[in-house]
Amino acid sequence: MLLFLYNLFLPFALLFSIPFYLRRMLKRGGYARNFVQRFGFCSTALRQQIAGKTWTWIRAVSVGEMLLALRLAAELRQQDPEFRAVISTTTSTGYQLGLNRADTAYLQVIYSPVDFYPILQRVWRFIRPTRVVLIDSDLWPSFLALAQHHNVPVFLANARLSSRSENRYLRRRWLSMPLFWRRLNAVFAQDSKDAGRWERLGLPSHKITVTGSIKYDRAGLVTEQNLRFVYPPIQPYFLARCRGPAGRFYRRTARLV
Repeated sequence: MLLFLYNLFLPFALLFSIPFYLRRMLKRGGYARNFVQRFGFCSTALRQQIAGKTWTWIRAVSVGEMLLALRLAAELRQQDPEFRAVISTTTSTGYQLGLNRADTAYLQVIYSPVDFYPILQRVWRFIRPTRVVLIDSDLWPSFLALAQHHNVPVFLANARLSSRSENRYLRRRWLSMPLFWRRLNAVFAQDSKDAGRWERLGLPSHKITVTGSIKYDRAGLVTEQNLRFVYPPIQPYFLARCRGPAGRFYRRTARLV
């Protein structure tokens, strides 16, 4: 019922937001390019590039999240040469950055579609993702519901949660629990404080793993307490035999999927 009401009133909210987006398009520029992707319309060329392949859908809100998504995708490609990802983003700056830096041999960049169930279904049908990775907190009710409907696992990576956000979600737990938290397969928290906050929201402890931050995954910064974020088993046979943080992370989180 909650999801139905959300999708019932969302079109009206979109209508009210049109003047805001028009101002941003005129002021910032770049919004007009492929703007229709937000409503599920992609070019024939893009559809052909995506069709018939196995994809991970990575959602990144803006520039910062796009940088993390590109870094994560590159790491996963090294682990699994068959790995491919569609990275979707909300802002024009994130979109342009993705187009400029993405390796089109295994990555495609699109605008995140509006979180309206019929629009999402249209995009989902041609991407057909086998897994979803959300960077930081790109949480949308219809998208999560659709992933659950298709039995596609959803992972929240680099998951930060401030005390202020925790209190806000706790006050609306009757909404956030059915719309968000029950539909996440795993949360990869940046530190133990974040992990505690996620658990207080109602996520079971076995779904929460402290992995450190993708942002600081650089040479010399990876320790036992700050494990490099490595997406759980894209290639179980390979990862289970990896040495170092990648292998250790897999063996700790294989039970999640």
